[in-house]
Amino acid sequence: MSQFSIKPEIHTAVKSREEHLLKAGIEIRTEKEIPYGTIYTVEGPRETGKITLYYSRKKGLSLVRNTKNEVAQKAEDIIFDRQPVQFHPRIGTDEAGKGDLFGPLVCCAFYIETAQMEQELRQIGIRDSKRLKDSAIHAMAHTIMTRWPDHYVLVAPRMKTYNNLYDSIGNLNKLLGWMHGRAMADLAARWNERGAPVTHAVADKFGPSQHITNSVGGLEELTIEAVTKGEEKELAIAAASIIARSSFVQALSKLQKTYDIDFPLGCANRVIPVAKKFFHIHGKERGAEVMKMHFKTVKNM
Repeated sequence: MSQFSIKPEIHTAVKSREEHLLKAGIEIRTEKEIPYGTIYTVEGPRETGKITLYYSRKKGLSLVRNTKNEVAQKAEDIIFDRQPVQFHPRIGTDEAGKGDLFGPLVCCAFYIETAQMEQELRQIGIRDSKRLKDSAIHAMAHTIMTRWPDHYVLVAPRMKTYNNLYDSIGNLNKLLGWMHGRAMADLAARWNERGAPVTHAVADKFGPSQHITNSVGGLEELTIEAVTKGEEKELAIAAASIIARSSFVQALSKLQKTYDIDFPLGCANRVIPVAKKFFHIHGKERGAEVMKMHFKTVKNM
């Protein structure tokens, strides 16, 4: 017998949705109580899954799918009374490297073409890259880039080009708008040429959506929506964030091998001695080869 007792809030939530689960052909039964939660087995007509429900006063009810399969996903939707959302094809964009002194700024656009593709992405476990370790990010990026090679576009200017673009544009959000817009336009054009026009796109919100729409041509037929914390809410953005992050980390690794210097992530104080080391060896005039020269960290040196 478990030493933990089931929290009444969890029991009430499951009981209130049990009839709906049964109507959907899903039987739910308690497997084990654990600290702050309960593990359940959910059994459907074709497969069995496991979910864990947690409850705390601060966060309320939350759920983790122990198995990434359809019956666990369906049980989660029913327990939280999520109404089915009509699928619509869309492009999602996100970037990586914006807050890092060293390494490029990388933007990715990813196109979810079908409901089946969306389901496969969920089963792979695609979610916000900030919640994943780099090893998991690289594995997921490899999977989706191999599985759907025509469904993504990367915009990743070389470091010197990036610094020249920033000097020309003079504003990071406007530069981001150009990169997101360029990635969207290139990916949309690819599918338009195939007679399958894309009409909707979503981007992680970083500033006014006009920064995207005013940046490049080829977006006239796209309805573009900027979503706050989009990588958490929108699967197309989450997939783009996975590819962008993996590409950024790989590009930074190549720079480290080229210059034989371990470039740290971020822009906190620990980057300063590394930047000074680079300047000492190669000269400050070559800083644009490895770092974003508009950062205050550089200007204050």
